[in-house]
Amino acid sequence: MKWKWLVAAPLLAFAAASIAALVVNEVWPKRKPATEAEGPHEGVSVFFFHGEKRCENCIGFEAVARKAVEGAFAGKRLQWRTVNYVTANYRTPDGRDFREACDIYASCIVAVEFRDGKAQSWRKLAQVSDYLESAEQAVQTVQDGVGAILKGVEATAQAQALPQGLLLAALSALWLGILTSISPCPLATNIAAISYIGRRVGSPRQVLLSGLLYTAGRTLAYVAVAALIVGGLLYKADVAAVLSRYMNRFLGPILILVGIVLLRLVELSFRGFAPGEGTQRRVEAMGAWGAGLLGILFALAFCPVSAALFFGSLITLALQSQSSVLLPTLYGVGTAVPVVAVALVLAFSAQSVGKVFHRLTQFELWARWATGALFVLIGGYFCLAYIYGVL
Repeated sequence: MKWKWLVAAPLLAFAAASIAALVVNEVWPKRKPATEAEGPHEGVSVFFFHGEKRCENCIGFEAVARKAVEGAFAGKRLQWRTVNYVTANYRTPDGRDFREACDIYASCIVAVEFRDGKAQSWRKLAQVSDYLESAEQAVQTVQDGVGAILKGVEATAQAQALPQGLLLAALSALWLGILTSISPCPLATNIAAISYIGRRVGSPRQVLLSGLLYTAGRTLAYVAVAALIVGGLLYKADVAAVLSRYMNRFLGPILILVGIVLLRLVELSFRGFAPGEGTQRRVEAMGAWGAGLLGILFALAFCPVSAALFFGSLITLALQSQSSVLLPTLYGVGTAVPVVAVALVLAFSAQSVGKVFHRLTQFELWARWATGALFVLIGGYFCLAYIYGVL
C-alpha cells in the first residue's frame, strides 16, 4: 500500500541519516572548547596519555600495561584509550583541566570512573618514569588501581541494576518472547505444537509434562544461540569496549528498523528452517520427550518478525545488559507461555481452544502495533539524544 511507504520512507531515511551521522561524527569529530571524557556507561576508561612524539619507552610502557590490564579484566566494564594529552582537551567533573588535575606532563596512565555515562573521578595510576624504574611494579600498580575502581563500579551497578535496569530488561525480554509466540508465523508453528501436545488430552499430567518440555526446548535453543553471539562479543575486550561505548548510538537506528518490521510498513519474506516429515515422525516416536525436540526445532524456524524481535531486539538488549543467559531464558519462556496455556485449556476444555486462538490473533495485532510504534519512538529519541545530541 502507498500509505505504508509514505510512513516507512521518512523513517528509513531518518535511520539511514542517523547511521551516516554516527559514522561522520567518528571520522570527523567536532572540536569543542572543553569536552567530557567518553567511556562505558558503567565502568572504567583507562587512558594512556602520550605527548606529540613517542619514544620506545613510551610505546613499550603502553604495550605491556595494556596487555596486562586487558588480560586481567577481559569481559569487564573496561575500555582502553590512547590519547595525545597535548591536543586533548578534557575536563574533570569539578570543571578543572584534566592535565592540571592529574599533573600530566609526560606519558602516563589515568583511570576514569564512569557511572550513568558520566565521568565521576580521575586517578593517575602510573607514568613512564615508574616503568623505567620497575616495569613489573608499575604494571602491578596499574592493575591494582583499575581493579579497585572496577570493583566499586560493578558493585554499585549491580545494586542499581537489580531493582531497576535488570528488572525492566527482564520484563522486556519476557514480553518480546510472548509477542514472538503470537505473531502469525510463529503462531502457526505453535498451533502444530499444541496439536502434538494436545494428543494427550486424556492425561492432563502428560499435557503438562509435554508443555514444560516444549518450553525447555525452545528456551535451550534461544539461550544457545544468544550465548554464542552475546558471550562471544563480550568476551573480547576490544569488542566489549566498542559495544559499551556505541550501544546507545546503535540502538536508535536498530529500534526504528525493528519497529518498521513490526508495523509491517515494509514487507519482508524469507523461509526459515522447518522440520521435514522424517523429522516429524521421529519426534512422534519419542512421545512426551519429542515435545522438547519440537521446541528446539520450532525455535530455530525464524521468520521476518521473529528474526527482528530476536536478533534486532533481544540480542541488542542482552548486549546492553551484558546478559547472555538470563534474558534469552526469559525470552524462550515467553515464546512458550501461550503454548502451555492453550495446551492446558485443551486438556480440560477442548471447546474453548477456538475462542482462545481468535482472541490471541486479535491481541497480537494490537500488541504488535503498540510495540512497533513504541520502538520507533524510543529509537527516534536515542538517535536525537546520542547521535545528534539535541536532547
